[in-house]
Amino acid sequence: WWIANSTVNSAAGVLNISSTANDAMIYMGNLNIDPNIYRYVQVRYRYVSGPTTPGMQVFFDNGSGLAEARSQRGVMNMDGNWHYLNLDMSINYSNGNSGWVGGPNITALRFDFCEQAGMVMEFDFFLVSEDRMVSDQANLVINEGDPDYPTATSTDYYTRKIDDCGATSCV
Repeated sequence: WWIANSTVNSAAGVLNISSTANDAMIYMGNLNIDPNIYRYVQVRYRYVSGPTTPGMQVFFDNGSGLAEARSQRGVMNMDGNWHYLNLDMSINYSNGNSGWVGGPNITALRFDFCEQAGMVMEFDFFLVSEDRMVSDQANLVINEGDPDYPTATSTDYYTRKIDDCGATSCV
């Protein structure tokens, strides 16, 4: 992986990154992600200081290069607390078919987290998964009418626990 227009350090498993110019990014290459299985990208982040550009754009390369049409945008909460960004990569930023599903394997991801210099963010993880993350709250509450409301007699839910030091582990 590499970064552009940023400085980075890490402590206790958390990546602290500061934008030094416009279009700060984190690039992860040499990937081999099957887009027909893994369609969600999730990021655990925390705004620390600087300009509050409340959005992240994630680009993917499936052999056709990085382009706006092969990207998705998400709104970030800039209140200084830890949050999750959950992106369905099968739909691009303009709600069209991004080419993620049905296309060749994903070989690279680029996370554009800031459009201005001077923003400081912390990242705990970047995750590609089969399903979207339902909640970032301590208690899971799913009401009738929610897309994750169980319609069958039995429903499986998977959890990911964040412990006191910020490290991610599964339960």
